Amino acid sequence: MPQARKKTADPDTWTVLFLNAGLLPRKPDGTEQGVTHKARSGVAYRLFAETPTEMPSSDAITFLCDEAYIVKNEEGERVQPMPAKAAANPAQVIDLEPGQSICFIEELTDTALLSRANQRPGGERFNSKTGRKTLIQFLHGISGHQHRALNTEASVEDDHADVATVAMGADEVDKLLEGTA
Repeated sequence: MPQARKKTADPDTWTVLFLNAGLLPRKPDGTEQGVTHKARSGVAYRLFAETPTEMPSSDAITFLCDEAYIVKNEEGERVQPMPAKAAANPAQVIDLEPGQSICFIEELTDTALLSRANQRPGGERFNSKTGRKTLIQFLHGISGHQHRALNTEASVEDDHADVATVAMGADEVDKLLEGTA
């Protein structure tokens, strides 16, 4: 039979159960022993398998790192566990589509670098002969006068119209970005 959801008195108070505590032998009087765990705040809590332990939500999220902890919010709804790193900083949780991954720009293939550079404003000037280092620097955000000087077309509205624009090959672009031109 499903348990009824019980709201906590304080809107910032969550509850935590620790299922592994149920593996311990009970005290002679039949009550749970419980296990003491510290939250990131340094506060120690006695956690039980059957009796919820109330604590502030800021401490309760510490226990979202493992499915052995049942964390419930102030409404009595279970908060799903997440990896320890994500629990430490919930703002960094990113939902990826199947087949997506996160990587450093340097890990991309030359074809992937070129494709991404071509999608950015000013990136259309790059081609398959453009050096890997140039593409990486461009994707890392080389901007300002160097970036604008690489454009082959200047517009009158451009606030940097005083910068000379020239057509350059990949080698010249590399030298310019390295500062040896």
